[in-house]
Amino acid sequence: MKYCYAVIVSVLMFVVYSDTMYANEPSFTVTPLFPEEQIDGNESYYELQLDPTESTDFEVVLHNLSSNEVTVNASLFPAVTNEHFVIDYIEAESEITNFIGVEPSVTLGPHEVKTIDVAVQVPDQAFDGILLGGLYFEEAYDENITNGGISNEYAYLIGLQLTNDHEQHGAIEPELSFIDVEPITHENRPRINVSFQNDTAIIIDDLTVVTEIFTDEGERIASHEKVDGRMAPRSAVTYGVELSEVLKPGTYIANVTATNDVDEWVWEEEFTIEEEDFAEAEMIEEESTGSFPYWMMIMMVIAILFVPIAFILGRRGRS
Repeated sequence: MKYCYAVIVSVLMFVVYSDTMYANEPSFTVTPLFPEEQIDGNESYYELQLDPTESTDFEVVLHNLSSNEVTVNASLFPAVTNEHFVIDYIEAESEITNFIGVEPSVTLGPHEVKTIDVAVQVPDQAFDGILLGGLYFEEAYDENITNGGISNEYAYLIGLQLTNDHEQHGAIEPELSFIDVEPITHENRPRINVSFQNDTAIIIDDLTVVTEIFTDEGERIASHEKVDGRMAPRSAVTYGVELSEVLKPGTYIANVTATNDVDEWVWEEEFTIEEEDFAEAEMIEEESTGSFPYWMMIMMVIAILFVPIAFILGRRGRS
């Protein structure tokens, strides 16, 4: 039996050691250099105030920490709101991408330090609020090459915010508008997707969103609550209300209440569930309840094989 335990521990040590041996440190660093247009007091991201039609350049320093040549890809990602009500930066269509230019790829020699320029051209017409995005720097890598089964990817993101008038932000009243409610199958489970959007060019903080799903007879069948949420300027959010079971076709009602420290938005939206909306989830639900669970079968097979082996090894150890 001791031999059996020793084999298991040895395998675990090999797996951990293999992962650790091939793990690498980041191969490059990114340092922002702030221009004259940077709003005073902010040194964590670019926050630039420029007049309409004004243009400027600012610099970013890339440093190759390795003894090998490194290629760094650079992009500008606009700010969006993900399903967890967190501001994220991803590749998407946005107004800010029309006004920022950055070199898409930079190659650094071993231990080389290189300064690159980022060009900013403000829109011709004055705009309220802010344009928000992020400069994204990622090491180029070969997808076919991994270290010990681990793909090491390193990236840096530096926020970038443009405005015509920094002092004006507090005077803009936030506005939310409802988009849609839709029954879907997500990861083989039934859920209700709810969407609404921030119509203003400001960040909305401290959002609490409560969503309740009712039958047309007034019975509450599902709910979802999110606190301390944030929404990026002029962005939409889609989130899911998970259902414990497949709902029958019919008419349902979604009640959504969103609040921050000052404002409240309330929507009551009627929607219809068709038979085909949850067809995939219903089929999987029937399979899981109508047949023996596969995971239990696997555990039983492992137990049947393990017990005799452990017994034999134990007898050998005693003899």
